[in-house]
Parts: sequence; structure tokens; C-alpha cells
Amino acid sequence: MGRVTGALTRGERVDVEVDGERLAIASRREGRMRAHDGILKAIADREDEWLGLVAELVRRPSVNPPGDTRAAAAFVVDYLAKRGHPSEVVAPQQTMPNVLASLENGPGRHLILNGHLDTFPVGDPALWERDPFSGEVADGKIFGRGVSDMKAGVAASIAAFCLLAERREAWKGKVTLAAVADMKLRQRIAEILSDRVFPQRWDQFEQALQAGQQEEVLSQLTPSETFFLAAEFRRLYPAEAGAWGTAGQELEELSRQHPGEVSWERISQDFGVPHPMLAQTYARELLALKPLPTFLGYSSRLLAESWESNNLYWARLADEKGYPPALLHRLVPTLTRRMVEKIFATHLEDWPAVLRALRETGEEFRLGKILALPKVETASGL
Repeated sequence: MGRVTGALTRGERVDVEVDGERLAIASRREGRMRAHDGILKAIADREDEWLGLVAELVRRPSVNPPGDTRAAAAFVVDYLAKRGHPSEVVAPQQTMPNVLASLENGPGRHLILNGHLDTFPVGDPALWERDPFSGEVADGKIFGRGVSDMKAGVAASIAAFCLLAERREAWKGKVTLAAVADMKLRQRIAEILSDRVFPQRWDQFEQALQAGQQEEVLSQLTPSETFFLAAEFRRLYPAEAGAWGTAGQELEELSRQHPGEVSWERISQDFGVPHPMLAQTYARELLALKPLPTFLGYSSRLLAESWESNNLYWARLADEKGYPPALLHRLVPTLTRRMVEKIFATHLEDWPAVLRALRETGEEFRLGKILALPKVETASGL
């Protein structure tokens, strides 16, 4: 048997010899079990509070389409504030805000409690036996649009967040609550991008989206991936054009006026790259491919041929600066050469390093540090 060198108290770690690890683990486990039992008791004792939380969420319509979660999001913000939990509202679309709140309690794992506030439409109200937005409790059930999908789930996440905040001594790490809008849109984006990115990258994107970090996701997507996402979304969901932002609406207008000029085929011809191995041609083309890995020797050319972002990004910069398309003959070689100089990769497949060099070069160009060209007054036409 080992010798105990410290006192063993409930929920505390002790210093021991030989058998100490076993005793310490048992002590920590005992503390976690007490916290677990306390949370279960709080759930049971405060049942009316949680049922009321679900009912209040149901009473704030958030059907999608048309898509308006402002009332539900405002309730979540107010509910958290009254319990001393600040939150952040992230609203890429004004009518579809997302609510984020976090608890940090030292080093540890990150738990994300994620649920969507929007619901399916009501349909014909006359077919409902009860008001779809009443949140009525009867016969042991809550009635209303979106109770199961997923306002009860959001309420459970909020309850879990608040209970964990009350019991910080029982856990370490970070907890993020994300009450988000338009989960259907996220699912569509996931389905499209799954054809262009590897699973491990998408896992990173999904975690960032659940935590409300949309800008971080965009920063990790290459220009060719965002181009593919926009093109496929327009092709698969043409009826969703009304939900696009300013750039998307401009694209829709161009498509109506000049459909041939914004087709995949025309953009491939103008801004694609040669694929002598993948397509057996030196003609410019954009291929919907995941970045190919490099193996040995000659096969590493496949990696280079599956990187199609440069010309798309240079064309975007030229349009942003108001330069006519003809100047791309000067811009593309100069910017590409500078990008290659800036690449600092740790291994052959360090795609983030390539993307970082691309964007750093673009920023230098914006600041006039590369190839200063005369100002032009006419629109670029890109």
C-alpha cells in the first residue's frame, strides 16, 4: 500500500504515493457525480421555468421562409441578460440574427450548444387545432410551430448553459451557446462544399459556424471554393435569389442581362488555368475538384493543377480597383510572381500558406506597393 501525504476530502485532489492516482481520480469523479446530481435536481425542481422558456420561444414566430428570427433572438438576449450572461448578436442578414454567449473557466475542452431559431412555415392555420404560436401546455405536451424542430432543443441548450454557469466549480474549459438562424442554409452550404473540401477541413468550418465565426470560415476558403459555392448555390436553388446580398443581387442582374457572359463555361475560359495532366489540354478551364495531394515526383503536378484561385482573385482585385480587363495581362504575371515569393510553407501540401501568400499579395496591391497603374474613370466591366 502507498503512503498518503495529504488529507482526502470530498471533491478535492490529494497527493499520495503509489495508490495516489487511483484515489485522486476517485475524488474527482465523486465531485463530478455530485455536480451531475445537482444539475438533474435543478432540472426537476425548475421544470416550470424550462417549460415556460419553451413556450415563450414558441410565442415568437420565426418561420422560414420568409425568415425573420428577430423576435426570438431578442427574447434569448433578454433571458440571458436577466441572469447575468452577456451575449453577442451576429446578423449577416438583418432579419436573421444569431445569438452567441460564452462561459470560460480555465483551460479545457470547448463545448458548443447549438440550435436554430427558425422554423418551418405554419401552412394553413385552419388545419391547426390550437394556435400555432400559443405555446399552450396541455395533457403533458407543449403545442406550437417549431416545438420539436427545434425550439425545445434551443431551450434545453439555454437551460444547460445557465446551469453550467451556476456550477463552474464542476468543470473546466469553455462553453458556447449559439442560437442561430437559417440552419437550412447551413445544411445546403455543407452539402455543396463537401464536394470541394476534405472532411477534416469541413469539420473545422462547421465548428466555426456553430460558434458564430462566419468571418473565420470565409478567411479559410479559397477564391475558387467561394466561386464554386456561389455557382452551385445559384444552380441548385434559383428560387432563393431574393435572399442574396448586394453582390449576389448584382450577379443576378448581370445574369439576366448577359447570361452567356457569367456562365461557368465563359468564366472558365477567361479565368481558368491549364490542366495538361487532369484534362489533357492546355486550354484554360475551371474544374470542380478537391485539392489533390502530392505523392512522389511527377505526381506533385496534380497538386498545382488543382489550385485554381489565382486568376479569379486577381480579376476580383482588378475590378475592385477599377482597372479594365485588358490590364490583367500585366497584373496576372506580376501578382503571381510576387505571391510565389511570399509563400512560406511548412510542407508540400500547406494550402493555408498558399492562401495566405495570395491574400498578402492582394493587400500589397491594394496599398499601391505592387505595379502602380494609372487611375481609370470607366467601369472595368468585369
